[in-house]
Amino acid sequence: MAILKTPPDNLKQDKKKKEGVFRRAVNLTLDQFLERTPIHGCKQIRDQRANIFQKAYWIFIICTSTLCACALLATFLIRYKSNPVRINILTNFGQISELEFPAVTFCNPNFIANSMVDGLIKSLETFNEKNEEYNNVTAEDLNKRVKYLAGFTNPIETFDPKDLVDLYNVLNDNRFDVKLTMRKLLYPCSKLLVKCRWEGQIVDCKELFQPSETYQGYCCSFNVIKPLRARTPERRNITAKKTHFFGPNMGLSVVLKPLIEKNAMTSINSEGIKILINEHNLFPSEKTIERSLPHKQETYVEIRPERTISSKEISALPISDRGCVFEDEFPLRVFGSYSEKNCRVECKMRKIVDLCDCLPYFYYNTENIETCDVTKLPCVIKNREHLVKVRRPENNTDDDCVCPVQCDTTDYRIRMSSTDIIPEMSNTINFDPFHANLTDQHMIVHVYFVSSFYRIFIRILTTNFISLISQLGGVYSLLIGMSVLSLIECIYFPTVRLYLNYKKIKFDDTQPKNYSQRLDKVTISSLNVPRLDTAKSDISDISSFRIHSVKHY
Repeated sequence: MAILKTPPDNLKQDKKKKEGVFRRAVNLTLDQFLERTPIHGCKQIRDQRANIFQKAYWIFIICTSTLCACALLATFLIRYKSNPVRINILTNFGQISELEFPAVTFCNPNFIANSMVDGLIKSLETFNEKNEEYNNVTAEDLNKRVKYLAGFTNPIETFDPKDLVDLYNVLNDNRFDVKLTMRKLLYPCSKLLVKCRWEGQIVDCKELFQPSETYQGYCCSFNVIKPLRARTPERRNITAKKTHFFGPNMGLSVVLKPLIEKNAMTSINSEGIKILINEHNLFPSEKTIERSLPHKQETYVEIRPERTISSKEISALPISDRGCVFEDEFPLRVFGSYSEKNCRVECKMRKIVDLCDCLPYFYYNTENIETCDVTKLPCVIKNREHLVKVRRPENNTDDDCVCPVQCDTTDYRIRMSSTDIIPEMSNTINFDPFHANLTDQHMIVHVYFVSSFYRIFIRILTTNFISLISQLGGVYSLLIGMSVLSLIECIYFPTVRLYLNYKKIKFDDTQPKNYSQRLDKVTISSLNVPRLDTAKSDISDISSFRIHSVKHY
């Protein structure tokens, strides 16, 4: 049986025919689009009276305007993605009663005083009046070596590792670890804090202050709320203090008597005391507000709080877009709820444990990690300056600490002023009992809110979806006169309309050439209409009859 094959010439003709149909459909669709679209300049391109140069000019104008509109669109999108959030002032009249009073910590700069070291040595069982030497270590040698413990919080350049081993042996034989030793060396809060006043009422300082851990070692703190796992049973249900009062007499006022010794291990080269101010739930770290208070003076510390909150639209954004986290989105192992400063502290703790296999005594130890003893001091000193490199999440590496920015924060701005204390005036007629019985060894500190109002900032979207669409609509309408309906037309004509035109032209081309003529004949015969030549003869007869009648008349 023979197989019929289509000749190659016929295939080429069919291909050319299809290409011709498609080209005609494209031309027809383009002509319809240019005629009906409201986009500026398109009608000038279709104008039959315009020459080639005019049409080229309008094509150039339309292309340039479209490119400019796309460039502005890209600019809007880049700005929206790179910085979708801005901070505005919500109000200047937030009530201070809504805020927790900041945590206030006093640290004696003479953190290892000679008198405290002497008291420690006397408390050791191996050193007493009859035995002033133990394992070839005299009391004088021990006095020098105990001061090496300051290296946990302050840099020490020179030390003998053998001396550290001797110190460890002496402390260990007397059942003293580093934590207990440093508590013995702490200048007691009961001696440092002479008199306290809160909200205008004189209060026992023991009710307000407790020894606490800080990056400077053990200090005396007010309103510091430790993580739940780090609290003692009697302080498990304690809450942060608030106040609706403001002014120097209605905040926190303290009379202090710092321990000043010339030959003590100190962090400053002047007389005075350090004050740390931070949020109540933060660990007093290097990032805390820190100032030195002058001795024998009365210092006023004004606090101006500022709070930043976030709108609901911000919380709906992914973390990568808003660039910050909420406290329940990034929980911490030690501190629980997230804060950026506590995250840095926790990272530093983790790095120390990784490098030295122990945790320094002044950190919250909630996981029963071994506390660094004296022999681990060289490791802590060596790695202190390179413990943590805090980076943003998008730039972190395996060795970095990831601490995102916090969305909701409370910040404190402080301003200080001081004046000399004149002790003689306290012994005269004084209507304020808080200033009574002052000596030249005392100093006074007032920490207070400066106003009953505070400023609140709010994080909001720089551009939401509606405003972004409005901006885009304005740009495209300005440059090329384009709207949403115009965009729909730009999609409709190259797709649906082109397809319909192609099908119509293809259908018309497949019909016989005399199809319309035969259709006319069928229609005329069905209506019993006479043929055209018959109608012409009838018309000529009528005309001749009219002419003949006129002549005869």
